[in-house]
Amino acid sequence: MKKIVTLFILMLACMPFAFAQLSGFGNVVKYNYASLDFSLINQDPLPAWAGQSVELNFNIQNTGVQGATNVEVVLNPDFPFALATGESGKRVINEIAARQKGEDSVSLSFNLLVDPDASEATYDIELEYLIDGTKYQRVDPFDINVKAKSGILMLESITSTPSRVSPGQEMEINLAFGATGNQILQDVVISMETDELPVSIIGSSNEKVISRLNGGETENVLFKLIVGPDAESKVYDIPVEATYYEVGSSESKTYESHVSLVVDRSPEYILNLEESEVFVAGQNGEVILSMSNVGPSDINYVTLEILPSTEYEVISTNKVYLGNLESDDFETTEFNLYVGEDVGESLDLKFKTTFKDSYNKDYEEDVSLPLNLYSTSKAKEYGLISNGNSNVWIFVVLIVVAIGGYLLYRRRKSAGKKK
Repeated sequence: MKKIVTLFILMLACMPFAFAQLSGFGNVVKYNYASLDFSLINQDPLPAWAGQSVELNFNIQNTGVQGATNVEVVLNPDFPFALATGESGKRVINEIAARQKGEDSVSLSFNLLVDPDASEATYDIELEYLIDGTKYQRVDPFDINVKAKSGILMLESITSTPSRVSPGQEMEINLAFGATGNQILQDVVISMETDELPVSIIGSSNEKVISRLNGGETENVLFKLIVGPDAESKVYDIPVEATYYEVGSSESKTYESHVSLVVDRSPEYILNLEESEVFVAGQNGEVILSMSNVGPSDINYVTLEILPSTEYEVISTNKVYLGNLESDDFETTEFNLYVGEDVGESLDLKFKTTFKDSYNKDYEEDVSLPLNLYSTSKAKEYGLISNGNSNVWIFVVLIVVAIGGYLLYRRRKSAGKKK
């Protein structure tokens, strides 16, 4: 009888091993008399950031009175997570002994990558486990906090129509603003400041509003401008400022940039014949010319050349360098000419001007200036040349005055001696 009772007790003791029982509730797994508790100890960093890596550290404790062998733990991440390069999602533990807990518990680490397009949210990570060849089962998911990239406003492109504008001309500037990161931007106020510039915004105020801008999206704003009539030819930087908020934040952010406005006006000048010593054919003399900058832009590296002609001959240097002419500035120069005897009442003096504008663009222009000629009698009548007879009479008068003065002096001197 005692043998039968002993055998029955031994059979009862072996039943748990013959009929292994596996069950789980939450993150606690029951396997026979083993009790495995799965927990997420920490994540580094916390929160995880979109586009960066994160390390997850798990802990397994056995609070049961029986050990567990051949334990496999598998992590198969879903979006926005993925295993880092070279990282395995499977861990094998030969044995977790009974009462193996606290400092003796099992630690598991997994390195993951967070998708750059992940939104800011809390995501689930799930672990699967297998004990002694049983089928895989899951514990309850763990929460992983992910922070999206901060939303940043960027001026992505600028389109100016036309690309170069003249003083007094209208134009359009299209600004394409984009949002980087995954945050949603709202209440985007874009302003263009032109108070200190020779340009004005027309058709609207200097502010445009984008109510909402999702990450990765682009919105365009259009400004219409007119350039002042006296604008100088150069590149003007127009300040652009944008203020905005991230959804859910009360802190405003500011973005600053500028738009380059190219004002291009052709140089304007006047070449003028100021004085001339040549009035009749067959005469030589000096002609004085002036070159005046009558436009708002500088004229640089100016050279003036008098061109050859059958009607006159240049008897001085034929080319002079005038330098730079600022707006409302002028320079003068002179040339010596001999005018042929067969020339009629006028002739054209021919010149070539070469210079550069504010953008270093080369210019070369031919200019003709009329030189009026007169007959000798007309020139004498107008007092343009001296009259030969009048010069003789002036000479005679001077001699008579000199002789009379000399005789008067001798008479006074003789009268003084008689006394």
